[in-house]
Amino acid sequence: MAAFNHVRDLNDVALKPRLLRNLLKEHLPTETCSLRNPADIAAVVSAVRTHQLLSEQLPASSTSAVNAWVDHILLLARSNSPDKCWAGVCLLGVTCTGCNSDRFLSSFSDWFNVLVSHIQPSGVSDVVRVASCAAASDLLTRLGGFSNIKKDGISCAGKLVQPILKTLTGDASEDMLEIAAELLCTVLTYFPSSLHRYYDNAEAAIVSKIMSGNCSSILLMKLACCLASLPRSKGDEESWSLMMQKILSSLNSLLDSTLEGLEEESRSGKAIALLVPPGKCPPPPLGGQMIGGEANNNRDMSQQYVISIVSCLMQCCCTMLTSSYMVQVVVPVRLILATIERVLMVNGSLPEALQPFTTAMQQELVCLHLPALHQNVLDVLAALQKGLHSQVLPYAAEIVKLLTKYFEQCRLPELRTKAYTVIRSLLISMGSGMALYISQVVIDNGLIDLKAANYGCDEEISGRVSIESSQRNHRKRRKHGSANGALVEQQASVNPDGKEPPEHQASIALKIAAVEALEALVLVGGSLRCDSWRSGIDHLLMEVVTNACKGDWNHFCNPIPLRGCGAASEDLQLVTLRAFFASLLSPPNVQPLYLAQGLELFLKGKQNAGTKVAEFCAQALVALEVLIHPRALPLVDTPLQTGNNFTLGRTGFGDSKYKLPSAHGIYPDVYDVLNYVTMEDGFGSEALDTSKRELNAVDGSLHNVTPDDKDDKTGDKDQIMLDDDTLMGPPAGVGPVPLNKECAPEIGSTVTHKHKLEDDNELSDSFPDIVDADPDTDSDS
Repeated sequence: MAAFNHVRDLNDVALKPRLLRNLLKEHLPTETCSLRNPADIAAVVSAVRTHQLLSEQLPASSTSAVNAWVDHILLLARSNSPDKCWAGVCLLGVTCTGCNSDRFLSSFSDWFNVLVSHIQPSGVSDVVRVASCAAASDLLTRLGGFSNIKKDGISCAGKLVQPILKTLTGDASEDMLEIAAELLCTVLTYFPSSLHRYYDNAEAAIVSKIMSGNCSSILLMKLACCLASLPRSKGDEESWSLMMQKILSSLNSLLDSTLEGLEEESRSGKAIALLVPPGKCPPPPLGGQMIGGEANNNRDMSQQYVISIVSCLMQCCCTMLTSSYMVQVVVPVRLILATIERVLMVNGSLPEALQPFTTAMQQELVCLHLPALHQNVLDVLAALQKGLHSQVLPYAAEIVKLLTKYFEQCRLPELRTKAYTVIRSLLISMGSGMALYISQVVIDNGLIDLKAANYGCDEEISGRVSIESSQRNHRKRRKHGSANGALVEQQASVNPDGKEPPEHQASIALKIAAVEALEALVLVGGSLRCDSWRSGIDHLLMEVVTNACKGDWNHFCNPIPLRGCGAASEDLQLVTLRAFFASLLSPPNVQPLYLAQGLELFLKGKQNAGTKVAEFCAQALVALEVLIHPRALPLVDTPLQTGNNFTLGRTGFGDSKYKLPSAHGIYPDVYDVLNYVTMEDGFGSEALDTSKRELNAVDGSLHNVTPDDKDDKTGDKDQIMLDDDTLMGPPAGVGPVPLNKECAPEIGSTVTHKHKLEDDNELSDSFPDIVDADPDTDSDS
């Protein structure tokens, strides 16, 4: 009657041991039966993980089933047959991650010994060795989660170091080298002290393999991770700093040969001077060999592989800057920025002094690899900001100048996208202070990229409309065939492979990055009274979100959309809607200018059910409900006649009796209104001093606002001089500056205090005088 011993349902714990025994009986090889199909092992692994068959929830039946499972896979792992041994090792790795803690702690030592016997390079097939390294990596990862057996973990990891280093220095296959590098990274992550005795040998083996000239890009990135994690084995500050200096020294040596003929000597000399200060010895070579000379002397090494080595070393820098370390370290920020500037300022043009010594072939070769170098150093700049956060503030002015120059000469969409990402990260980490000085860069370049892309958006929409009309005409002429067939035929004629063109994908990525940078600027600098750029951003975001959503709300309802187009279009719509939503929620002390248009867009987007856009639009409408409440709406709805499109529709609050006159359409904030109301009621002597530095909504200039009071004696005592950098009292003998009658508001004589604001036509005309501290003292890990 065992055939009718049914379980309750899928969630019955008695089902798991039955399934596990069934897998052992039906799908795994035995001593007499070999492995029929390697895909069966993948199916077994999927079933074990999906149903959690090794969890042992029922003590009796589950334990016996798991015991049978472990005995069987150990028998397979010790088999002399390569296919059975491979199957047993693969399932042993799954067992290490899926069994309960008690079984793992009691059995990991025996399992590890089985795996180590296959990792030793002693005639074992590469397939078994690769599977053994992967299983050992899973075992060490699980073992690293138990702090009470740290010594046992270090002992196990130490047994793997020498076999791994022999594999890296030997003639192994590409797959074996990749899995060995992954295993070494696992050892350095969870048990770094096990590599302390082999530090120099490990560094030499890794660098030698990097310089061998026959590594794939994937292997180079894994070796870069190993090299960057190597200082963790010693765990002191000196090891980290020395490794960073070695990497930067080798990187600059490679750049000397890579950028030869197109680089000014002053920039390379600046990096070398920072690398080897006067009176100090240069750092020892990385891995005990001069990488720059090695690359120049090895004629078999192509220029492409030299660029790959440069990318590998830059990836090392990124990993070291963003990974956690046991102690506080000193980051050579100036040296890193000098290396970044050295690469970014090379745009392919020949300096006049080097034109007679540089051939056209050299120039073409450098230009061929220049975008990859720019991409890598932008990654290093992003990693520097991510690792140091706000501690990069002493170097903020230098970074902003560097990015400003780079935007002027960069034209490739991929590189501009990366630069926008760096700017966005700077804005978020440094706050409103950074927004003041980088706002013009973001707005100018965002206007260029988004305006230029709008024409393509309009052409795409018009092209889609013409395609749809041609499809309707085509279906009318056809007497046979389905409409869907005609639609597929027309779409295939427009884009045969059914995918979005790469240049269009790059354009959408650039637009998304530009909009995200503008969103960060609005979020960070929204509280600043900077009408000179805030009105322009609001208007630009309104145009962008309108163009992104125009004629495309029903795009996702098409019967057969092109693959890739829907996702890219939805991402762009979502980003533009989010940025526009941020501009509505952070208005400059007035009602949002484009609130009505925004509500209309969000209502239409909400109707696009089943998309991320609809979900966001629904949330946005709930958040904007506070702005459309009757108590938040103005009582007077009169547009201001300022001659600027950005201020149309801006209205004041309250009755005209309590409305302050203002110059050039700028309304004071609520504190100015309360002060004015108090003065109107006869409490001038108790009125608060709320004079502010007000901006013109049209040109962003500052206006001197001085109340028209006949008594100048009391006002002289309270005058202040405001400048971009300092706040100080007025010099002796300086009186109030009278204001033009056309601009000065007429306020009653009850005002007892006078104020003088100095004119400043540019809000961000110069960078702040930041005193760059010594990077050896102000940098942090």
